[in-house]
Amino acid sequence: MVDVTIWLCVTTRENWEVIQREGVWGISSSPRLKKSVEILKIGDRIIVYVKQEKRNHDFIGPLVGGLCEVLSEPFKSDRKIFAGPSAEKFSLRVKVKTLMQARKPLDFKKLVPQLSFIENKKNWSRYMQRSMIVLPEKDSECIVSELKRNA
Repeated sequence: MVDVTIWLCVTTRENWEVIQREGVWGISSSPRLKKSVEILKIGDRIIVYVKQEKRNHDFIGPLVGGLCEVLSEPFKSDRKIFAGPSAEKFSLRVKVKTLMQARKPLDFKKLVPQLSFIENKKNWSRYMQRSMIVLPEKDSECIVSELKRNA
């Protein structure tokens, strides 16, 4: 049986729409992140974490957007499709297919008490400061189970 890794990948609401439309996940080409994306394998799964954002005077999120499957080896592309700082193209990419999408917003904060990779539940958001996080099996099952209820 093929060993599948489940990743939690952090993005914005706008870039989650790009991921779904273009079928591509991308991150910055910084050397530190390059090592992470090179570990991705065809068949791996990505749980998309959509960062909290402020609209007008309201905060939206953080949310679980959906579950994707990695369809390609990592590649580099300078085509600007993602929103972000003007010079950033999130050029380290993999092709993905959306397997499941939350029908209604799935509040990530409600899952925090059940997630073992978040040891400090009070300051949980500091764990989300990375672009990619390998999830323990129990945590990925928890999140996917909630997604299935919302799909």
